[in-house]
Amino acid sequence: MNRFLDRPARHRFAVLLAPEFPSVAHASAHSQIVELAERLTAAVAVFHTAMPHPASLPTKLRSQIGTGFCVSPIPMIHANDAEHWRDVAPQRFAALIDSFVQMTAMSEAAVVLRQDVQTALSYARWMQAWAPDLVWSCGAGAAAFTAMVAAHLLGLPRVLQLDAAEPSEYAPLLPRQVELADLVIVPPGALRDGLLAQVGESLLPKLVSWQDGHHELARRVHAVLGAKAVADGAPTRTPRAAFLTRPQRGGAAEPGVRPFLLLGAERTGSNLLVGALAGQSQILCADELFNPRLQREQQMPWLPGVTAAAAEVAALRRLRAADPGGLHARLLADGKRAGAAAVGFKLLYFHGLVDQRVLDHLASVEDLRIVHLVRSNRLRRWLSFQQATASDRWFAAATAGATAAAQPMSLEVPAMLADFACHEVIEERYRALFAGRATLELEYGRFVADLAGTARQLAQLLECPLATLQPRSKKTGVESLAHGISNWHEVRDALLGTRWATFLQEGPEGAEVAER
Repeated sequence: MNRFLDRPARHRFAVLLAPEFPSVAHASAHSQIVELAERLTAAVAVFHTAMPHPASLPTKLRSQIGTGFCVSPIPMIHANDAEHWRDVAPQRFAALIDSFVQMTAMSEAAVVLRQDVQTALSYARWMQAWAPDLVWSCGAGAAAFTAMVAAHLLGLPRVLQLDAAEPSEYAPLLPRQVELADLVIVPPGALRDGLLAQVGESLLPKLVSWQDGHHELARRVHAVLGAKAVADGAPTRTPRAAFLTRPQRGGAAEPGVRPFLLLGAERTGSNLLVGALAGQSQILCADELFNPRLQREQQMPWLPGVTAAAAEVAALRRLRAADPGGLHARLLADGKRAGAAAVGFKLLYFHGLVDQRVLDHLASVEDLRIVHLVRSNRLRRWLSFQQATASDRWFAAATAGATAAAQPMSLEVPAMLADFACHEVIEERYRALFAGRATLELEYGRFVADLAGTARQLAQLLECPLATLQPRSKKTGVESLAHGISNWHEVRDALLGTRWATFLQEGPEGAEVAER
């Protein structure tokens, strides 16, 4: 299932409870919202950025781990989301930022750089792709702030649920939050009376309480959905509109060459495949052209066997910074001159998310073929990533001697779970972005166990013969998860009872059950 492409014909509620989900503190509110949504035959997605440690949860909440919509917390991606909204919804974005400028006396640039603003813009963009019909938040804190931003940018109705007065840095915003909300759920008593005193009698028509009963709540929510259709001028709520900022047309055309993209997360076998393709006479594959670290270090990983003078390499660096699409066109032209029938490069998920120009361009290349590398066992991927990060050793040559065994790693459970959830949704994001393109999806364990079969599949996708794939690198990970993870018992116990428990199984990785 792909949450962006599989769209049942029913309402969708984007719910914000707290940065972490599931949460004991918000379990009751979540249950109430889900029950109400069922009465309206609506789907519910809880948007969040962090995961709890399963040991802190009662058994009944463990099954909710990984069922929310985990938004990546990477700051570099957030900066890109501000650019997106400035471009696709300029009037709404300008009005939003101007209101914050007036409230905070900060400059526009300083407002955009605030972490809470960038986080809210990122949530709004993921919601744009998921296309909810309503935004629902609980409390007067960060969740309500994020919901206010997202509902404004998307032109959606908003429900604000307040259960009790709570200390929050956003407390001064509460009257404005209430004014802008379409429905305010608040219990009778001091909090309700205080809001009426601050806002006035005009608030009465939008006030409701859980004590009124689910039937009345469902009626009021249904009325809000009917009364506030998506506003005219709101950005189109589709995956393609959300994942592109400045769509281009007809990018990187080079007659006689078939362009391809080697796509995936770190530690999914991309080094192995790039090295194996280097031995093919009709295929040329560059490495990580848009790796931010390589760009900072002024490295240009160009096509194997295609050399350029120092002055030309400097020009390529300038072209990469100014025009990623122009660099891709140059890559195809150089590959064609070298006699290749198919020319591509490697793009890790992160590289495409921090520079929107790259994806805007690639989506415009009509004949682009996608080789999508995935790894079903996200636990093994996360362990391998942590080991490579700690050692800064991302590649081991096949001709090198025996390498020292990786030291056992202690894995922080909440960060591990957040990685599982984030990579699931990012995989779906790329599948949605390139839906309809000729795509070969290679699962790590299966393709490394059957290089001959992989060669046949690649030959069919790229429409040119391939010789035997000869890897130039070798695996650097551990065979046994129990030996590679120093806090194995904690990790095992954390995953038991969740939908990710299958990652615990040992044995050949190619035999694992795909979880995607």
